[in-house]
Amino acid sequence: MRNLFIILTAVFVLAACSANIREEFDPAFTKYNDILARNDLQASIMFVADKAKEEYIKSADAAKEARVFEYRIIDKKVDEPTRKARVNVELEYYMNYSNRVKTLRYVQEWIWIEEKDLKDWRLLTPLPAFK
Repeated sequence: MRNLFIILTAVFVLAACSANIREEFDPAFTKYNDILARNDLQASIMFVADKAKEEYIKSADAAKEARVFEYRIIDKKVDEPTRKARVNVELEYYMNYSNRVKTLRYVQEWIWIEEKDLKDWRLLTPLPAFK
């Protein structure tokens, strides 16, 4: 009976943890995409995982001429066991040197990071190539 209690407690704790990471995903990716829509590439870097920052910064430098003005979430999937998420976003933008509106798909890969000072979602993918 005691073992059953321990097992049930562990199951409920794990379920609560995964519910928390799922609940915390929406605000994280929404804030990130809102920042993109404000064209604040410097602020967007704070959402990027350390291991992906170098590549992300290069993509942000290449995207300086792009102005995102709208985004739409096409779909999102949170995989609780692997603590990863994938979001398909459609971005509407124009280039500073053109008034032509363009649309492109941006697939964002996210990972839940738990370290001593950090428990949050972080982006793994760089910005898309704006043309």
